[in-house]
Amino acid sequence: MSVAVIGAGLGGPSRVLATEFGAWIIGYEESKELAEKGMLHSVKAGLEGKAPIQVYDPENADIFERTFDRAYSKEALYTVEDKKSLLKNIFENLKDGGFFLINDYTLESIEALADPDVQKLLRQEPIHPFPIPNKTLERLLLECGYILRINEEITDVYIDMITKSWLGVDKVIESLSKQEEDKSGTINCLIKELEFWALRSKILKKVHIKVWRFLAYKPGEVK
Repeated sequence: MSVAVIGAGLGGPSRVLATEFGAWIIGYEESKELAEKGMLHSVKAGLEGKAPIQVYDPENADIFERTFDRAYSKEALYTVEDKKSLLKNIFENLKDGGFFLINDYTLESIEALADPDVQKLLRQEPIHPFPIPNKTLERLLLECGYILRINEEITDVYIDMITKSWLGVDKVIESLSKQEEDKSGTINCLIKELEFWALRSKILKKVHIKVWRFLAYKPGEVK
């Protein structure tokens, strides 16, 4: 099967899909730097043809060069301002009977944008975000013609993943500080990243921002 991965980052999941399941992947990433580095990783893995990573502009109506069987968006829609145009573009390029899996950050409500912690987090995002309530995203998907097979909150799963991901970071920092070579730059980067994710976890626990999963289906006979 062919799969479009929206928000591919460095392309790790794309290469896993290509290697483990034999899928043909095209990874789309907004950040030029991440896309270029991701493509280098695909080339090194010998997957430049089966799992290429390329930079894309979500506002461009001619993003996709071909149709695909599946699409996957991993925390990528919340950085897109014109979400409906991108969702419609994906719908039109998704084959009949195809599925579009979405995991994304959504707002509890528009009023959540007034929260100081939410404002601070949004200012720290590397790509300017445009989060919307999950009900609004649901409506946009339905208006584009998708049928929703899964529509559920998975915030607790993300909070747990964040917690587990940072376990033992204090020992890593301690080890780095004891090395003869100056690792202060690395330590400062780690601390900054830890603070960012701690703030994100705090906001998720306050339920100002949620994580939502949709499995959207394009009606039609599977060929």
